[in-house]
Amino acid sequence: MNSVLILGAAGFIGSNIAELFYNSGYNVIAVDGCLDKTGGDKTHLNEIINKITFIDKRIENIVELPEIIGSVDIIIDCMAWTSHHSAISNPIYDLELNAKSHLHLLLQIPDNCKAKIFYLASRGQYGNPNTDVIDEETPMIPEDIQGINKLAAESYYRVYSKLKNIDVVSLRIPNCYGKNQPTSGSDIGLIGSFIKDALDGKAIKVFGDGRKRNIIYVDDLISDILILSKKEIKGFNPFNVRGIDVTIRELAEEIVSIIGKGSVIKEEMPDIIKAIDTGNTEYSDVKLNQYIGGRSITDFTTSLEKTINYFKEKFYAMEM
Repeated sequence: MNSVLILGAAGFIGSNIAELFYNSGYNVIAVDGCLDKTGGDKTHLNEIINKITFIDKRIENIVELPEIIGSVDIIIDCMAWTSHHSAISNPIYDLELNAKSHLHLLLQIPDNCKAKIFYLASRGQYGNPNTDVIDEETPMIPEDIQGINKLAAESYYRVYSKLKNIDVVSLRIPNCYGKNQPTSGSDIGLIGSFIKDALDGKAIKVFGDGRKRNIIYVDDLISDILILSKKEIKGFNPFNVRGIDVTIRELAEEIVSIIGKGSVIKEEMPDIIKAIDTGNTEYSDVKLNQYIGGRSITDFTTSLEKTINYFKEKFYAMEM
């Protein structure tokens, strides 16, 4: 049986990856210290927690980490703090979680490690480039703190892939949504905040005109990861992971339509949003499509309905 080590396994994306790989027949070793503000929550793994190995520690505190790394076939690094706005006011914490923790992992990986390594990078690393299309060769000039530290972590992987002769895939993912995403707090992401406002019967505020986002449903992302894990990987390989292009207003209106309450209003874009906005440039996944032979994307409305139902379940549980 093949083994997979998942770092950040109790978080939003990591928990979905852990469940998929377990259900696909892998021996899963899941690591997550469930750090403050990260969204890591052991209950995300409730359906499989007694069938996997779960290590409830910060990666820096796992003495046996080199031995674990040597025993697995795949390493998936999902460790992250995804609060773009909070990172501006707390950049040191963002540095710890979005750069330092990954460097610690890399220093524990031996030369010529047999495991395939996957790092979950970000579309935000590109910033707001002055180009028609973003592909993997587009220069990366992040517009916010999180993007800076995510790029730093990817750069560590790129350099150490050469120094240690290890095989790394970096997946530059856009806004992700779905089961186990954060549902409470002041910074739960674009889609999460829209759903929460609509469920509360509030007006969703859309800043500016015509702003677009590329968004990906978590089931589609983790399917890509599983497919890539079975491909031959050599050296450092960055891939853009594209989901669905949608204007922010269309996204808000679809959420209101599905939920049946709330409204959408337009407001001027605040200066803080304007300063870190990543623009409307088309996001290309041609390289990834060619590598894995085509991708499956869940219907937009269907994926939002499933995500909204997840929010409703969480809200109902909180009211009990």
